[in-house]
Amino acid sequence: MLHNHPNEAMQVFADAAQRWPHDARPYIGLGALALQQHRDAIAQVNFEQAVRCDPRNALVWHLLGEVYERRHEPLAAIHAYMEATKLAPNDEVAWRQLGVLETKRKLYAAGYAALQRATALNPKDARAQIDFGNIALVQGQLAIAQQAFTKALQLQPHAPDALIGLANANMLLDSSPSGLANDLSLIQQIADPAHNAIACETRGHIYLLQRRYLLAIKSLQEAIRANPKRTTAYVLLSQAYAAVGNAQAAEKAAKTYQQLLQTEGADETAPPVGMGH
Repeated sequence: MLHNHPNEAMQVFADAAQRWPHDARPYIGLGALALQQHRDAIAQVNFEQAVRCDPRNALVWHLLGEVYERRHEPLAAIHAYMEATKLAPNDEVAWRQLGVLETKRKLYAAGYAALQRATALNPKDARAQIDFGNIALVQGQLAIAQQAFTKALQLQPHAPDALIGLANANMLLDSSPSGLANDLSLIQQIADPAHNAIACETRGHIYLLQRRYLLAIKSLQEAIRANPKRTTAYVLLSQAYAAVGNAQAAEKAAKTYQQLLQTEGADETAPPVGMGH
C-alpha cells in the first residue's frame, strides 16, 4: 500500500481478513484503499466491520466520520467523531469536523465548544480558525470571532472565508464610516467576489449601511445570481429597494424570501442578517 501497489495490497488485506476475521487491521486497510479510490460505500462497509472488531479504536471512528461525511450522513458522522474524540481527546481534526457538523445541524453551543477545542489543540489550523470564527459570529461572540478570523488571515493571507468573516465581525463591532470603509477593503481583496455569493452579500450589506443604495442593490443582485437560495440576500435587497422608494421591488424580494423559507428552507450556510458567514 505504501509503495502504491493498491491491487496487490487489496489482495493481501482481503486474504488477511479471511484468515483472521476478528482482527480490525485488514478491514482498516481495505477501507483506506477504498477511500483512496473514492469507493466510499466499500470503505464504509470495511470501517464498520473494523469498529465491530475493535470498538475502542479511535482511528477507525475517525475514518468512519470521514466516510459518513463524504456520503452525506451527518448524524452518523457526528456520532463517529464523538467516539473518536472520546478515545483520542487530542484529535484536533475530529474536533474540528465535529464542530462543523454540529453547527450545520444548528447545534450551536456544541459546535462552538468543539471548534474552540480544535483551535486550542492546533492554533495553526487556518480552517479551524475560520470555522470557529463563523460559529462565534452566530453566537454573538464578536470579539472572539474577530480574533479567530485575524489569526486565520495571518496563517492564510487573502483566504476569502476569513476576509468575509472579519468584515462581518468588524461591521457589527464598528459601523462608523471609517470602519465600513475598512470592511469594504477586506472584501475587495477577494480575487473574484462576483462568483462568491457571501462576498457579494457582505459587500451589499456594507453599501446598505453606507447608504449607497444603488451599489447595494447591484451587489445583492450579484449575490442572488451566484446563489438564488441565499435567503438573507433577499432580506437586505428588500431593505435597499425600500430605501430608494421602490416599494414594488422591495415587496417582491420580501415575498421571494418567504417563499424560499416555505419551499426550500433557509440556506444552511446563511447566518442571520447582519451576522455574516
